Amino acid sequence: MRLVVFNIFIVASVCSFSQKNYFAEIKLNNGFVAPHRIGMEGLAQNSSYGFDICVFNNNIKNNYYDIKYNKPYTGYGIMWQNLGNPDVLGNSMAVYSFMEFHFLQHSSVKINTRVNGGLNYLTKFYDKIENPEHIAIGTHINFFFKLDLGLVYSLPNAPIALRLNGGLIHFSNGSVKKPNLGLNQINFNLGVSYQMSNVDGVEDLTKANVKPEKRNEFTILATLTSADDYTVQPEGRGGGFLCSTGAIGYNYIYSQLGKVGISADVFYNENLYYWYDDRWDTLVRVHDEPSEIIRAGISFGHELVYKKLSLISFVGFYYYNKVKPNDFMYSRFGLRYYVFKNVFLNASIKAYGFKAHYIESGIGFSFKK
Repeated sequence: MRLVVFNIFIVASVCSFSQKNYFAEIKLNNGFVAPHRIGMEGLAQNSSYGFDICVFNNNIKNNYYDIKYNKPYTGYGIMWQNLGNPDVLGNSMAVYSFMEFHFLQHSSVKINTRVNGGLNYLTKFYDKIENPEHIAIGTHINFFFKLDLGLVYSLPNAPIALRLNGGLIHFSNGSVKKPNLGLNQINFNLGVSYQMSNVDGVEDLTKANVKPEKRNEFTILATLTSADDYTVQPEGRGGGFLCSTGAIGYNYIYSQLGKVGISADVFYNENLYYWYDDRWDTLVRVHDEPSEIIRAGISFGHELVYKKLSLISFVGFYYYNKVKPNDFMYSRFGLRYYVFKNVFLNASIKAYGFKAHYIESGIGFSFKK
């Protein structure tokens, strides 16, 4: 009991002298798996259920970005779920970070949206012998994405708020290993949050509405990863095929919140050397030279900036593509984190339509003239 009291005292002290207001939240969730491909109907049996625990904060000193984004919350959480089909899908455990944006507020009521991203562990996944019915995902570890729309009611004269949320959950391994159809869930949750500190915000307007001094930015990006592909679902080719992206880009910085840009991209994907012969359950090499599988394109997109973090969304078109001429376009969605002013880490999905090719994990450099 003394240890519990001591820990509570430590947490309260940290919150009291911190530059942020801290909140704790617990939610109960319920939902169902939503089959999005033919053949996945059997995966959805019963409703899913679980719980969600998170902590989040907002800055007391609201800087330029917090003011422009209407003082968002940032935080971390864990989520456990029974997916409603224990023999095939098993359970999931996710750890994630999130940002919560408020776009409507009246008195004690707020409407918000919360964007969550992290990693997920599935206790069950596809196995040709042990679990052949699980045609959705072929790995224990997966990416976790959750988009919520919520209603918040703050109790009068109390540090407690009631929360009602609904949204979409998506699990995917980014084609590291097939199958990778992904799992989608429609999810609803009811929760309560407690504000552990209450300090009035101080606005810092020194950089507000200041136009960027440097409008032109040039970037270089290099990524390296491995991926798996397939011809006949759900069997993959085994994984471990080298994939890489090289890109040179130009961005026009129209404000401190965003950039529009163009990128010259070159892609190398060793999966394209092979064709999967399902009759003999074997790989057949149909290309020998790298020039036959290398693809090059031009992409156009946008970078949304929040402090050191950026959300990128690009769409491109191939001008050199011998191996799959019918795939005339591609997309890139993901995040960039600026470790230093001129160095960023990149994590994005390179895809065609709704099919992920591979994860573009790598490093980039920014040069501003």
